[in-house]
Amino acid sequence: MEVVLAPFPVRRDVDGNLARMRSALDASGPGDLVVFPEGALSGYPDDLSGLAGLAPDRLRQALDELHVLASSRGVHVVLGTLWPEGDGWVNAAAHLGPAGERQWYQKVNLATHERGVLTAGPGLPVFHIGGVLVGIQICRELRYPEQWRWLSLQGAKVLIHVTHAVGAPQALPVWRSHLVSRAAENQRFVVSVNTADERQMCPSMVVGPRGDVRVELTGARAETARASLDVAEVSDWYISQARTDLLALAPPKDAPTRGGEVPGAQVP
Repeated sequence: MEVVLAPFPVRRDVDGNLARMRSALDASGPGDLVVFPEGALSGYPDDLSGLAGLAPDRLRQALDELHVLASSRGVHVVLGTLWPEGDGWVNAAAHLGPAGERQWYQKVNLATHERGVLTAGPGLPVFHIGGVLVGIQICRELRYPEQWRWLSLQGAKVLIHVTHAVGAPQALPVWRSHLVSRAAENQRFVVSVNTADERQMCPSMVVGPRGDVRVELTGARAETARASLDVAEVSDWYISQARTDLLALAPPKDAPTRGGEVPGAQVP
């Protein structure tokens, strides 16, 4: 899997955000997976005060426009957006596929200021993207490792994290260490993309199944970076040794076959 990280300064401006995503797709080619931040299409005001100004019809139209562009380039796109759902709103991530696929993940573990304003998602699905099983998490869900383990148990080989984590740059080392841990403890690839901001508290990164950082971006300007993910590196070595007699978390009986072991990773 070829992944393109595409952080950019996310604003409360659907048209401006769409233009920035169009520009970022210039760095992509057929078969690529391009990942944008949380709220990349809608914007993500920290106090959610901008919800009243979001036009649902314009959001749907903009997403359709981006999907047409992704299809014309033959690329997969994962992006975050606030999205109208029923009579309310959700914090969601969409996968737009080149063959017309459209899949959604809705954030299940809402931030404090999102509760009572947004609706939590119903579950933790995995998606087929370019022939690879992928799980998606949003922002603060980085702090709930059991969700990442569950996605891994369902067969996800790549764990995508979209975030809009800004305002507390002193937390950058902590969030960075969480990304490394989520990759190493599950022996999965982790792909995280944050909004570009000088106050960001989470880097945009690709981390390998051993916890090795392959790509890292922390700048305040729009940029892209590419990484090749060899899913044969994904392993169940540690997961298979978990004490399921002590914890209820166990793989579903119908979980798909997962990847082989990381060479040299059989350590105590």
